[in-house]
Amino acid sequence: MIEGQQDELVSTWRGKPGVATYQPYGTQSVAAWWKETLSKAEFTLVLYVRGVWCPYCAEHVKQFSKLQERIKSAGGQMIGITSDGPKGLEDLIKAWKPAFPFLSDPAHALRGLLQEQYKVKIAVSGGPGETKAFYRRHPFISKYPLGCAQPAIVVVTKSGELLFRWAIDPAVQNLGGATDRPAAADVIGVVEKKRKGGYKEGVVDAKDLGVVGSIGIFSVCVIV
Repeated sequence: MIEGQQDELVSTWRGKPGVATYQPYGTQSVAAWWKETLSKAEFTLVLYVRGVWCPYCAEHVKQFSKLQERIKSAGGQMIGITSDGPKGLEDLIKAWKPAFPFLSDPAHALRGLLQEQYKVKIAVSGGPGETKAFYRRHPFISKYPLGCAQPAIVVVTKSGELLFRWAIDPAVQNLGGATDRPAAADVIGVVEKKRKGGYKEGVVDAKDLGVVGSIGIFSVCVIV
């Protein structure tokens, strides 16, 4: 990443759901922003989506939007993330009308932090150095200057404890990262049970939680 590029490209959505407002991180580091964000709720759920062009992402956002009262009642908050820039994020908000805030992160700054702190391997397709012809020729993914972050979910408590993590492993079987996401209601159910001590460490198939956009091949959810 070019020095200074992060501040130029990364903007945060800060306002009411459905209204696009942008404020660059500026002098505030991503780590400082993340720490501040975690302090605002008992847990924070981060949802990565590709872009407004992805119908599977639209369905996932729709599911989570319907669960906002349940999330808030449990003391949580939710943030959506896309690799689109401000214009793409505006289009996303207008089309999907999400009931939770979104963050535009074309430079993948938060992805790096989540990967370092919580070992979440969020895939990035396209961009410089992409070797797969599918993504180089993809009508949408090929247009992301630094690549498109693929779907993922990370849930972290106020104290920094990881409750849930999942990230798609893009493959032919899931149409390059499009299909097979864990159902929103089941994700929230896992988080609620985990907070009550009802889950032990282990790996759970996404199909056991319910899968959005399944074509017969499943992803893997890791419950920690």
